[in-house]
Amino acid sequence: MVQLPIRSLCAASLVACTTLAQQNASTYDYIIVGGGTADSVLVVEYGPLNNDSSILLPSETLVSHADRYYNITSVPIPGLLNVTRPVLAGAIVGGGSAVNGMFFDRGSASDYDAWETLGNPGWGFQSLLPYFNKGVTFTPPSAQFAEMYNYTWDIGKAYGGQGEVQVSFPPYQFPGQEYVWNAWNELGIKKPDEAAGGEAVGAIQAPSALDPVTRTRSYARTTHYDGVPGIPSLERPLSRGTININTSDPANVPIVDYGTFSNPLDIAVAIPLVTFARKFNKLNAFANLGATEISPGANVTSETGIAEFLRRSFAPTAADIIKERTEWA
Repeated sequence: MVQLPIRSLCAASLVACTTLAQQNASTYDYIIVGGGTADSVLVVEYGPLNNDSSILLPSETLVSHADRYYNITSVPIPGLLNVTRPVLAGAIVGGGSAVNGMFFDRGSASDYDAWETLGNPGWGFQSLLPYFNKGVTFTPPSAQFAEMYNYTWDIGKAYGGQGEVQVSFPPYQFPGQEYVWNAWNELGIKKPDEAAGGEAVGAIQAPSALDPVTRTRSYARTTHYDGVPGIPSLERPLSRGTININTSDPANVPIVDYGTFSNPLDIAVAIPLVTFARKFNKLNAFANLGATEISPGANVTSETGIAEFLRRSFAPTAADIIKERTEWA
């Protein structure tokens, strides 16, 4: 048996992995499917060693670098007026952990418990939590920043390990966030003390994959490659996307179909979210900001008009494909 974990980067490197399997062996003990830190034990990475130091800078999460992603475009999406969208999957060593927004979160306990209920013993939250903890080291913020930004945490519930991936709260938040927190309070939405402990419900303030000393990105390459000797929000949509091998050219990139809004119930659920967003932005917490609605525009009030706006402007995510969750802007 060949003991070689192989990684499929968010399924987008399926072809590359298949090719490796054909070249090396037909049988493997383990096949690791994941991105970034999901596979960071011993992996065959797809993509180059990108030595651009800007990867480490938190400010770079606001900048798009096309050279760090697969050059994959989805097929036309009928639910979004047949537009195509890029497939954002990291194509450098470090995978998604090298290009994401450094937002360090976990699902609710019920998300993982559902896997176990479906017939997968050992995949419930309490069974997985020790492995979550083992992979990271959480460093609490100073008392000054904890008070300034209302940071809360519970090491006993969510952390306690001494893993390589560093997790901490940043010593800075963008001005104006207090308006948003006041708005959530006005609506009675509670903020869990520790969302990563299985209570990822409510208004969540998550830490970052951030080295507390250098204040730089902590990701799969820096934690499991560099310096190691010998090593070279939550809505669950009903619409489902697909990733298929390009049968006309199997060695090429896969065919990606987001399938966004292919189930009519999803657009029916999304329309009230726009209505809620309008209500949210009219709360007293924002009254002195003088905000004006830009899109879809105050004149767009019918469900048909809102649906057309959503189909025109909605940006699908990889979650449409992997069937986990969709983010609403």
